[in-house]
Amino acid sequence: MHNLYQYYRGKDYFLMRHKYEPWYTNKINKGIGDEKEFDLRRKVLIKNLEENNILNNFKYVLDHGGDKGQMISPSGGLNAEFRAVCELSGVDTEEGIIRVSQEQTREIDWDLILSCHVIEHLPDPFSYLKDILALGNGDTTYFFEVPYEKHVISYFCSQPRYVSWLNFLSRNERLMMLFDFYSVVTRKIFKRVFLGGFTALREHLQFFTIKGFSELLNSSGFNVVYCSVGEAGHIIAIAKKK
Repeated sequence: MHNLYQYYRGKDYFLMRHKYEPWYTNKINKGIGDEKEFDLRRKVLIKNLEENNILNNFKYVLDHGGDKGQMISPSGGLNAEFRAVCELSGVDTEEGIIRVSQEQTREIDWDLILSCHVIEHLPDPFSYLKDILALGNGDTTYFFEVPYEKHVISYFCSQPRYVSWLNFLSRNERLMMLFDFYSVVTRKIFKRVFLGGFTALREHLQFFTIKGFSELLNSSGFNVVYCSVGEAGHIIAIAKKK
């Protein structure tokens, strides 16, 4: 995972992705996770903590996989004495955020642990959640956020000949790029993948519904306090340790 996400969304990342996705422009790359988006997501975080009777007053807060620590920024409205981020990419943290290693995360009794837009990238989310669970105690509050990418897949995609079709596309780079674009457009506009299209697994290896994400957390040892789609359009969940 370290090799995959070191210098995440940097120059080399953009050039490689743009080569195969010409519509993925530098503006899009730089616009992902901009301050306007984070401002809304932070408001969703605080609003839902308070609505679930969790006081916005923490001593130790950890944002696991939290990039620069934007979600726990001192200017974002979250009240905390100590703010830390554990992040693979190597980016510099925002002012007021302390970077900690995976080993150091085990040395502190965290009051609030965030994991936002991490789980969908993992091949084994169950193991990751077990590790996150172990970082907290009975009083720790956990806040999760994952994309809500619900869409309908064509019946054709369940047929054996669909594999042959994908194999054919994989041998024809330009045709693959064309159908990739077609798939992205139809999925974004119509919320479904039509005949001949496919769901590309670029960075996201997992796709969640509210029910499915709740069950994943529950089976990983969490007691789900709240799970829904927030105002930012993502699935959010608040949980405690069982």
